[in-house]
Amino acid sequence: MDADASARVQELTKEVIEKFSQEFAKAYTESLIDKIKEEVNGEEESGFQLESAPIPTEPLKTGKLTKQGGFIRNWKERHFIAYNEADNFKVEYLDKENGKVRGYIAPCGYRAEPFDEEDTKKMGDFGIKLVGDARRRVWYLKASSKEERDEWLEVLKLSCYKAKPQRNKDPVIADAFDIAYWRVRWWYCLWGSYQPYGTEDERLAGLLVSILDREVLWDVISKLPSGVARGALESAIRNPVEASVSAAVGGSWTGSVSAVSGLRGTLESSVRQLISPLLEQ
Repeated sequence: MDADASARVQELTKEVIEKFSQEFAKAYTESLIDKIKEEVNGEEESGFQLESAPIPTEPLKTGKLTKQGGFIRNWKERHFIAYNEADNFKVEYLDKENGKVRGYIAPCGYRAEPFDEEDTKKMGDFGIKLVGDARRRVWYLKASSKEERDEWLEVLKLSCYKAKPQRNKDPVIADAFDIAYWRVRWWYCLWGSYQPYGTEDERLAGLLVSILDREVLWDVISKLPSGVARGALESAIRNPVEASVSAAVGGSWTGSVSAVSGLRGTLESSVRQLISPLLEQ
């Protein structure tokens, strides 16, 4: 990538992050006002309300699967736990039953599929793969039998279908992120359907890369020579850009959350003083 394209990537990265930070600050105040309105209105409502149905907590399935490593492509047996709705259908893997947690899969945005013929030739029988978009890791798992594979496949299909994007534990921050995210997406004219997945910083990084693709990277990649080396050349362009974007977005998002969290008490007190008299009229 030449100097002009690199400079444009840096310029757009800064521009998009600044735009999001501005929109997030505004959206946070809006979300905080909505929260306080709900609290004030809730105090006036009748106590006769239907209770929410209990959220299922029992794991969907547990057992042994063999997992391919993400960096070193070796296979290791792990004890898997497919959690239920209470844990947003997270899939956790441990070194052994009741052992140390080695990692987890957030299934939102993935689809679970059995190995196709080519996968089976390369990696063996009774396999399952979790496939997301091009920027996400493909997870390769193997069971000990067809019956066990089929059971896990149904569980993982359900997990992928029902899992929601990971959200900040503070609902005001989570709602503000969603508002700011969509405003920035529309600002840059990214219309059409969108399946959210991952943490907030991963979603924001994905948005920024989509903008960089359209504005810079597609043009650079289109000029690459065809042939067997084209894929490697494209990766050599994309990987540093995506790593740089992830680092920039991660730091900015952490700073934004820290800033609004530090001002939460002052903002909430001010908002309550302003809107409580209006709501009481």
